[in-house]
Amino acid sequence: MRLTRARRLGVVGALSGAVMALVPASAGAEGDRWECHGAAVLRCAAIWEDTDGRYYARAKIVDAEGGGNYDVWVVDVQLIDEFADGSGVVRSNPDRDGGFDVQDLARTSAIDPCSYGRTSFAVRATFYWRGPVNDSETWKPDISYSFGCPD
Repeated sequence: MRLTRARRLGVVGALSGAVMALVPASAGAEGDRWECHGAAVLRCAAIWEDTDGRYYARAKIVDAEGGGNYDVWVVDVQLIDEFADGSGVVRSNPDRDGGFDVQDLARTSAIDPCSYGRTSFAVRATFYWRGPVNDSETWKPDISYSFGCPD
C-alpha cells in the first residue's frame, strides 16, 4: 500500500539564509522549477519529481542565443541532504557524455524522501563551458526543498 503524502504548503521562509519550499510528492509538473543564473551561458539546477513520486536533482547548461557560441557541459549534479554531516551527497551523477553545441542536461537517480528518512534536500551542480571564454563553476541555488510525509 502506497502512503499518501502532504499537499502543497508553499514557500515558508528562510533556513540558514536559503529559502525552503515545502513540496509534496504529488506536486508533479507544477512543482518542477528551474533556478537559473548567467547570461551568455545559462546554468540551471532543480529538484524534480518522477512518475513514482520519487525525487531527483537535475542540472542544465545552455549556450544563450547571441551569447558567444559556447560548447557546454554539465560535469556533475548532486542531490544534497541539507542536514547531513559531511558532504551531504545523497545521489550524484558525474556526467561523462561530453560537451554539446547548445544545451546539456543531467540528472541523478531518484530517491523516495519518505523512505530515506530525511526530507530536506538541495541540488548542487558543476558546469563547464568553452568558447570566447573558457570557465567552470560549481553552483548550489539558495533554495532547499522539504517534502511532507505522513506520520
